[in-house]
Amino acid sequence: MIVRTCVLSLVLLLTVPAQAQTNALDQDTIQFVRRTFNAANVAYDAGDYEQARKLYSQVHKINATANITYNLARAEQKLSKFVDAARHFSACIRAEDAQPGLRQSAREALQEVERHVGKLTVDVSVDGADVFVDGESFGPSPIPGQTAYVMPGRHVLSARKDAVGEATRTVEVEAAHSVAVALKLAMAGSQQGDVAGPNVGAHPAINSGPTIIQPQSDLPTIDTSTSARSIVLWTGAGLTLASFGVATVFGLKAGASSNDAEQMSDTLRNQYGANACSNPSASAVCMQRDVLLADKADALRVANRTLWVGGFLGVVTAGVFFVWRPTTQRASGAMLAPQLAREGGGISVVGRF
Repeated sequence: MIVRTCVLSLVLLLTVPAQAQTNALDQDTIQFVRRTFNAANVAYDAGDYEQARKLYSQVHKINATANITYNLARAEQKLSKFVDAARHFSACIRAEDAQPGLRQSAREALQEVERHVGKLTVDVSVDGADVFVDGESFGPSPIPGQTAYVMPGRHVLSARKDAVGEATRTVEVEAAHSVAVALKLAMAGSQQGDVAGPNVGAHPAINSGPTIIQPQSDLPTIDTSTSARSIVLWTGAGLTLASFGVATVFGLKAGASSNDAEQMSDTLRNQYGANACSNPSASAVCMQRDVLLADKADALRVANRTLWVGGFLGVVTAGVFFVWRPTTQRASGAMLAPQLAREGGGISVVGRF
């Protein structure tokens, strides 16, 4: 279809390509259009669709006939630029100079492309308003065909007109689905009309008018450093007590080992005399006593060290308590309240953040 269409487009271009437009072109421009269009056809036939698209686009900006628009859309379709292809196929269908056969081919191609894009049917409450989709201008309302093609996903639609007002909507659209959106322009302080319901298989429009954030002056003051200070103090106190607890346990263990060792020493003196451990019969008891004495020494070492650690932590904690004084400032907080904005009614969030 594209080859026959290209040939047809070239014939029309060279003979009667939108006669009103051609009459306004000088000879140099007409020659440029012919050369560029020929080069675009060659690139398309060679499979270089990106080059063909660029050349068709140059011609389209000068002489946007239905045939040139169709060829441009075909190149975009080959490159999977489905949104651009859908817009140009749609423009070809609406073109006054489109022949019935070309218009039918554009409709069939558009049906194929629409499987990959979402469709927004936009109804603006007033004519002549500037319409934007994701910040891209779609010209004044009404939008040709009342349809805007977009990639699947979330999109922001807005319309505004001086002395009338503005409206904004956020919508979610899937591929091969359509969403109907009504934009009712309103000045700030007035209510905006509801969004029209979605078509079959479409998602409803989502009101995304911006909330207004205002300062709040009567929120209570709180100690903003209390939480961190309390954590440090409680942690220091806990570690200090834990250190003293460990020192106490090992001190008691050292005392018990010392008592047991003293009892064994008394038993050895009573049974074997002053040099009891030199007697082979007392060697086992002497070894047990030595073990107890070693346990006593180890327990005392641990107890002393943990006492030093506990003392250090206690001093640090006390220093934090006296040096780090809490400070106060206005509390962070938020309040929800009804709010009328230029984009319509909504909820305002007020407070300190």
